[in-house]
Amino acid sequence: MLTGIPAVRELRSNSAWAARARIWPFETGLSLPDDAQIIFAEVWPSWWRGRQELGPPNDKAQVRTVAALFAARDRAGELACWFTPPVHETEVRRIVAEEAWTLGVMEPRRAGGNAAPPIVLEKTINGTYLRDPVEISRRSFALVRAETDLGRFPRSLRPLALRMAHAAGDSTILDHLAWSGGAVAVGRRALAAGAPILVDATMVEAGISGERLAAGNRILCTLRDPRTAGIAAALGTTRSAAAVELWRPHLEGAIVAIGNAPTALYHLLEIIAAGAGKPALILGFPVGFVGAAEAKAALAAFGRGIAHITLDGPRGGSALAAAAVNALVSVA
Repeated sequence: MLTGIPAVRELRSNSAWAARARIWPFETGLSLPDDAQIIFAEVWPSWWRGRQELGPPNDKAQVRTVAALFAARDRAGELACWFTPPVHETEVRRIVAEEAWTLGVMEPRRAGGNAAPPIVLEKTINGTYLRDPVEISRRSFALVRAETDLGRFPRSLRPLALRMAHAAGDSTILDHLAWSGGAVAVGRRALAAGAPILVDATMVEAGISGERLAAGNRILCTLRDPRTAGIAAALGTTRSAAAVELWRPHLEGAIVAIGNAPTALYHLLEIIAAGAGKPALILGFPVGFVGAAEAKAALAAFGRGIAHITLDGPRGGSALAAAAVNALVSVA
């Protein structure tokens, strides 16, 4: 502070731009200054997870992460709201008079060191919790956008990436998102044509917004089919893999969403390689430390003209698989 404040003052007083510069919030209040072209504001780089590929060293990665994030929010028209953080009216005077604020901080920090701000903004200005589902959703997705550089994804994939980060409560999963070219377009066309949606777990089925399936798409989960246990015993495999056997009549042109069992994804690839019908799109998000990363790598390398979207590594789950389907439905 002792060395930084004099430097800021010297910059603020430079005659080349002094008339069009302001220090936020001391000279502007907690609002976006309309009469300024240059704004001096404090930021806290550690508030956001640094993108390590922008370093080393760590300081360089942090600075570049923040610069890219602010630029992305500005392009999206969302930066302005950061100048009006959600604080109570009675706090504004003290903040402007002495405490100031850190630009981009919109929520209390979670426990756990350098964790990012919470995805869902649950408090309103007067301290009561937010009840309006539309507003909760709007703010939630706005916060995900604020900490995620969606510009690195194809435009068609961004709504799906956004929903997945929201479902996981963790935008860093998007660093591991992998997809084939045109996967979203393929999925949209299949849904519009009434393709069935084959899922490996009832949790995936429950998470899909069936009322939005305008083409009356059937959601099929065969895990609890009475035949599954016998097939599993005969094949010497898991019930999840055995349930895939019952997909055979429905596979051609289908949407497959796997959010639980790596063995289900492995067996799906096996039967397709052996001549079973080809689904239009495979959403591969099995989760776990045994086989999940390997099954998803096999999907990414499978080819045979089958579109796919997956997540490298052990992370995944039914919520992500359902969110991916819902994203396709919402833009179909």
